[in-house]
Amino acid sequence: MSQLATHLDRPVAESAAMGADRRADRPSGGGNDDLNTDFLRETVIYDFLWTAFHVGIISILLNAWTRTSVDWSIRPWHHLLHDSNKIMQLALRYGPEMGMSDSVRARLLKFYDDVAAGMLRVAPLMKANQSGMARAEVLNICSMWRRIAQETKSTLAVVEDEVISRLGGVLHDDSRALFDFLAEAAAGNSKRVDAAGSVVLPNLKQMRRTPRLRIEGACTIELGDRAIPARLTDVSVDGLGIACKEALPPDQPLAVILDDGRRLRCRFARRDGDRVGLAFEVRLQSSDALFRRRPK
Repeated sequence: MSQLATHLDRPVAESAAMGADRRADRPSGGGNDDLNTDFLRETVIYDFLWTAFHVGIISILLNAWTRTSVDWSIRPWHHLLHDSNKIMQLALRYGPEMGMSDSVRARLLKFYDDVAAGMLRVAPLMKANQSGMARAEVLNICSMWRRIAQETKSTLAVVEDEVISRLGGVLHDDSRALFDFLAEAAAGNSKRVDAAGSVVLPNLKQMRRTPRLRIEGACTIELGDRAIPARLTDVSVDGLGIACKEALPPDQPLAVILDDGRRLRCRFARRDGDRVGLAFEVRLQSSDALFRRRPK
């Protein structure tokens, strides 16, 4: 997957969390009717899975690094050093509104605290060769990250039972693959890392930085002077999924006309059978009305 070696899209998580925070300041009589709890919940879950994936990568890299005498470093993976702790601490204040139990919320809060502490410890290794660090310190950091991987695996099991299983589909499948990946990391396994420091990553179908929500409704693809009927299948801040049998050119701009007359400028991104992925020319805001259009 092309996105696996990029960092988490923090502005998406931040906008969802900060938007919820601003609304929470309203008088209680006004309620939180405009709090998009579906989007906020799924943003938190995708952030957690994406960060847990990075935990597995860092831990497996450290496992391999402590066992090799080859002069390679983990500096090329410095982009994994993102820290969503403060943003997620804010977002998780709305656990009850998102339908999360206190136990799941507590596990997620501890997860982000642990990862933040781990990032501080591993950051110097992202800037040095193995020979530039005391061997004992490297081993201690590796041991710390194996513990983080083990705790992340346990937290994933809890979140899977209560939250991810409700979302279903390939996200459920990906969480199972991620669970196995974290188990390898926690056990000290390094078989995925070759002599050059490259990692064979698990095949995750839906692991992404931003949530993709299922939606339904008719739409029309406007392509030049053609009007092509299609149906909406999902939406993220980055693009739309549609069901369409017609061939769409990869480089030509097009527009999607929704059943309410709204017009969205897009470009063709990918096709899998009749399912087509379209990328927005301008990203949506997390508060966009499309994220409230749920399947019937």
